[in-house]
Amino acid sequence: MSQSGMLELAHKKLYWPKPDKIWTPSGSGPKVYAELAREKIGEKIKRQFPKDAKGVKVSVLAANPEGDETEAPLAIVCQFSKSVSSAIIKEVHRLAWSFSRARSLITIEPHLLRVWSCCEPPTEKDELNEVISLTEANLSEQAANALQWVELVSGQFFQAHENRFKRSGAADQMLLDNLKEVREQLQKDGLDIETIHDLLARIIFIQFLFQKQDSQRTRFLNEHILEGLHTQRVLSKSYRELPQLILKQSWKALSKRFQAAIIEPDEQTNRGIICSESCVTVHTSEDHIDILKAACLIYNSKLAVYYLFLSNGFFASYRPKVTVNDLLNVPIPIASNVNLDDIKTYNDVDNFTNNLFSLKDSESVLVNDLFNYTLPDFKGGSSSPGRQRTNRLKLNLLESDNERELKEYCDYFLCVIKAGFGQDKKVCATIFQEATNDYLPVRLVAIYLNKSIHEGIKIQTINSQNLLKLLNELNNSFMAQPNSDTGGIFYQRVARLYTSTEWHGEQVPTVYLIKPDKIRYWTRSMALRDADEVSADIMLGRTELSIELEIVPQ
Repeated sequence: MSQSGMLELAHKKLYWPKPDKIWTPSGSGPKVYAELAREKIGEKIKRQFPKDAKGVKVSVLAANPEGDETEAPLAIVCQFSKSVSSAIIKEVHRLAWSFSRARSLITIEPHLLRVWSCCEPPTEKDELNEVISLTEANLSEQAANALQWVELVSGQFFQAHENRFKRSGAADQMLLDNLKEVREQLQKDGLDIETIHDLLARIIFIQFLFQKQDSQRTRFLNEHILEGLHTQRVLSKSYRELPQLILKQSWKALSKRFQAAIIEPDEQTNRGIICSESCVTVHTSEDHIDILKAACLIYNSKLAVYYLFLSNGFFASYRPKVTVNDLLNVPIPIASNVNLDDIKTYNDVDNFTNNLFSLKDSESVLVNDLFNYTLPDFKGGSSSPGRQRTNRLKLNLLESDNERELKEYCDYFLCVIKAGFGQDKKVCATIFQEATNDYLPVRLVAIYLNKSIHEGIKIQTINSQNLLKLLNELNNSFMAQPNSDTGGIFYQRVARLYTSTEWHGEQVPTVYLIKPDKIRYWTRSMALRDADEVSADIMLGRTELSIELEIVPQ
């Protein structure tokens, strides 16, 4: 297959324009865009990766390659003669995003065609996620209906993936938003509109000079020029930038986290960046770079969300945003030899933070449950994770996942009981599970104290009608207790019943827990709280079990 084989196949199977119409569009509008793309993207890639990107071809995919209209192209097309690394793909994406002429980028390697979004800002750490990926095989099998020409030209493709092609993430739109925020801040500082516009124009032009390079790849405005201007007393200082931490003050719903990043000074200009009002910037000397790196990881972690959620009411607002003082109050332990190169994923960030704070398992549980359930439930709707049913029997290829949430709940519950009354105490738990898919809206768990009726945690399958009968018997026992004026277990969201169960002629102290069949009621953190309350009830004699458990307290 020739170098343009994937485009030839796309022409035959997906009815795209012929490859020569893509590489050399005859229309005056598409022709200008194609030349700009080759200059701004193709030439830079060739200079930066002379070996791996040898023979790279860059153009645009226009709705009408022969037309004179200047409408934005559908995509930037970048074809390589061989497979390339993710670093090259990320650089091509960065350039295409900065190009701001098309909503998508199409990269072509031998036997592989991928579509990327130019409405998603490039990132240093996270790997790029393509919108769609097609090989020669599934193109031939016509498995690429989403990329049919009519889907692209009509806009249906972009509409079907609208969450990946939001204009708010495009470079030009973000630049406008940032300039608006700068203008608003300058207006608050009392500057007149004419002066503000003059300053904004200078910012844009200076930024252009910092980015513009000559044939020797020397920037028009660089560190040496700034140093010379400082020597001539044109500038008050040489503007050699120190390591810089950028904190986004707003909480991101997609990642459920805050965002922070270390900005290293540019190698040629040795400068950092200017932040809008929505960001906070922190500088430090090289002697304290480890503190800055640790702070960066902590602000990106679940722990920062946990701390700020509990210490501030900003999450109740439509667009959660913290103040500078809120961010400064987040604890940052002293760290040394922090290597950001070892951090690849958010899990790495959280592991580093947990180790830095020396969090115990129970403390990590509180953080994770708030992040995974409490916060999504607070900000989300009926589809949030904590509002879903608990998982009964779920089979996969590797193992059976039976009662995952309730097993973890019981495990942590029993651990707390043993921690309070002694590891030698014989306690166990039974999870009652419906025999069919006729699920009840509540779940029932029994905790047996002072006697191991069985080992650890047991799942007891029971007919739904028999389970209802058992619940009714428990309700009658609950109503017979002195403090039952709150109504039966069916009138309360959560009910806890202290009673005893006969086993081989013995009365075994038992705690029945009846709660709604929603995951948020059966989390590990909820188990810690429920077990603490049960322990307190027993030790303070608030239940009949205290008589039978006189031998339990240490």
